Amino acid sequence: MNAMKLFLPVIVMLFSVSAIKAQNRKLQEKADALFENQEFYSAAGLYEKLAESTEADADKALFAEKAGDCYAGFLDYARAVRWYQTAFKSEVILKVEDKLAEMLLASGQYAEADVHYSHLIKNSADKSKYFDRSESCHFAAGQMLKVPAYEIVNMQELNSPYSDYSPLVINGRLLFTSARTGRDSARIFNYDGQGFSDIFQARYDSSLQKWVNITRLPNDVNGKFNEGTVSLNSKADEMLFMRCNEPNGKGKICRIYSCRIDLGRNDASKVTAMPLG
Repeated sequence: MNAMKLFLPVIVMLFSVSAIKAQNRKLQEKADALFENQEFYSAAGLYEKLAESTEADADKALFAEKAGDCYAGFLDYARAVRWYQTAFKSEVILKVEDKLAEMLLASGQYAEADVHYSHLIKNSADKSKYFDRSESCHFAAGQMLKVPAYEIVNMQELNSPYSDYSPLVINGRLLFTSARTGRDSARIFNYDGQGFSDIFQARYDSSLQKWVNITRLPNDVNGKFNEGTVSLNSKADEMLFMRCNEPNGKGKICRIYSCRIDLGRNDASKVTAMPLG
C-alpha cells in the first residue's frame, strides 16, 4: 500500500508531462500552419506561448526565433528584437544573431547592432557581409549627429496608430491608404493584426493649414479586404487602385481595379477589375 502511495504521484506527474507535450505539439502544428500561410500575427502569439512554456534551451530558442520571424515579417522591429534576444540568450546561434542585428539596425539601434556585427565578423565565414553592415551602423550613427537639412513634420491629423501610406496629392486633395480600424473593428488581417486597409481622402484647408474632412471612399471602392496604392488621371475623374486578399481575406493575389471617381461628392462608379494581360 505504501509503495502504491509512492508511485501514484510519479504516475500523475508523468501523465501531466505527457499531456503538456502533446498539447504543445498540437500548438506548434497550428503555429507552423499559420506561419506557412503568412498569418504572422496569429502565429506569433502561439510561438510566444510555446517559448514561455518550454524549459529546454534548444526548444525555447526555436520558438522564440519563430516569434521573432513573425514580428519581423510585418515590421514590428521592437518585438522582433525582444524575441530574437530571447532566442540568442537561450542558445548562441549565428543565424539568430544575424536576424537580431538586422532588426536592431532597422530600428535605429546602431551601437547595439554593431556589437553583434563585430561578433559575427569574428565568428562567421561571410566576413565581408558583416563588415559592410558594421560600416552601415557607423555611417548611420554619424549621420544622426548632423544637423538635418530638412524638417520632417508628423501630419498628426492624418496619421493613426495603424499603417498609413501611399499619399497622393491632387487639386488640393489627398488620397491615402490606411489600415486603421473603425468600420468594423472585428475584421483583423491576420498577417499583421491591423485592420484591412481602405482608401481615404482629405481636403487641405489653407486657412487652418491642415488636412480636414478625412473620409473613407465609398464601399464600391473599399471592399471587404485590403485596398492599396492609388493613381489618378490628370482630370482626377478616373482612378486605378490595388485590391488584395480576395476572396476570403487570405488570398495571396492582388489585382488592379479602375473606377470613375468624384472626390468632391465622395462618389465612385463603374468599379471594374482590369482585364488580365
